[in-house]
Amino acid sequence: MEKQIADKKIFEYRDRIFGFALEKVHNIDEAAELASDIVYEVYRSFLNADTIANFDGYVYRIARNVWAKYLYKLETGRRFEYAGDFYELEIESTEESEKVRKKEAEETIALLKKE
Repeated sequence: MEKQIADKKIFEYRDRIFGFALEKVHNIDEAAELASDIVYEVYRSFLNADTIANFDGYVYRIARNVWAKYLYKLETGRRFEYAGDFYELEIESTEESEKVRKKEAEETIALLKKE
């Protein structure tokens, strides 16, 4: 999609995206953060797409996926940061990180048993 069209479409959807985010998190600051993540992903996707048959469904699907990642980040305390050509995963030291370590250990044991 051409940049001018993507710019126009993202401008049309920005209020609805913020409304979606606010409905999900019920906090203006968190909604602004979530909405900015959604707008980024939607815009990036618009630029990479050739044709989109249903813009509403397309934007909604991306918004739901970004929201799911956001929930995962909140539940596990994990942060994904872009570092060059790959994403680095940082685990914050919280009570949730203990659950993450336990799950990773169980997965490692399962993989070792499988081998």
